[in-house]
Amino acid sequence: MLFVGVDISTSKFDVAVMNQQFKFITSKSFSFNSDGFSQFITFLKKFNEPVSIAMEASGSFTLNLFDFLNEHNFNVFILHPYFVKKHSDSKSKTDPIDA
Repeated sequence: MLFVGVDISTSKFDVAVMNQQFKFITSKSFSFNSDGFSQFITFLKKFNEPVSIAMEASGSFTLNLFDFLNEHNFNVFILHPYFVKKHSDSKSKTDPIDA
C-alpha cells in the first residue's frame, strides 16, 4: 500500500508518494486539466501497488479530481482544511511538502 498526498492549485497539482512506513518515495507535479489527470493515473499505475490518496477540500478543484479518481476506482479521501492547516503549521511550506 502506498499513500499519496495531493496539493491542488488553480493550474497544477503536486503529489507526494510514501510507503507504509511513511518513507518518502517521490513527488511530481501535474497540470490541472484532463491531460494532467490522465498522466497522474499512469504515474500511479507504474507503482503496481494499491494506493490511498488524500487531498484537502478546496471546492470545485478538489471535486473535479476526486470524481475523476473515483471513476477510475481509486481510494480517495478529502481532508478538512482545518486539520490540514493544523498539521502544516508545524512544517516548512513547499508544494511537495504540502502534498
